[in-house]
Amino acid sequence: MTGLLKGIAAICVLVVTGAAFADSVTYTGNTETSADGSWMRPDADFMMIDTDTVLYSVQSFNVTADGLYDITSIQGLDSNGTQFDGFIFLYASSFDPMDQLSNGVAADDDGAGGTGTSDMLNVSLAAGTTYFLVTSAFDPANTAFGSGSGPFSNTIDGPGDVLLDGAPVPLPAALWLMLSAVAGLRLIRRT
Repeated sequence: MTGLLKGIAAICVLVVTGAAFADSVTYTGNTETSADGSWMRPDADFMMIDTDTVLYSVQSFNVTADGLYDITSIQGLDSNGTQFDGFIFLYASSFDPMDQLSNGVAADDDGAGGTGTSDMLNVSLAAGTTYFLVTSAFDPANTAFGSGSGPFSNTIDGPGDVLLDGAPVPLPAALWLMLSAVAGLRLIRRT
């Protein structure tokens, strides 16, 4: 019995002091039906502002560990069946749709999958910084490039947990394991 307890304690110490299991986060939205506003989006290097006004959706988040993160977006078909041609932007510390060129970190129009995808790979993020992921469009209307609004699914993945603002804060896997071990010890003591 003592060996089992020592083994459980050693596992708890290793998990708590070692690398926690990082969780990627995927969330969905729709700029056609629930946009946060409209803006004149910047270009991908945050040097100029486009002259067209497009709808956008913004999600703030934090990460629990410094490192390189991948941020991807898959855009779907709008209510008319036209492919939404999304464009994603990442801002650090603050986001102001009227000050589009400030605090920009990364942006992408068409990802590896072409129109309907956007990829920002190996983006350096820091724990303790609030980030704002803005999902917008390349163009405001149905054009040869696609629709100016529609549904999307964004994923943020990296070495730390990703905590979306407004979402419940998940317990780290190490804490779940430790709580499970304590519950197991209580059961062992009863028998």
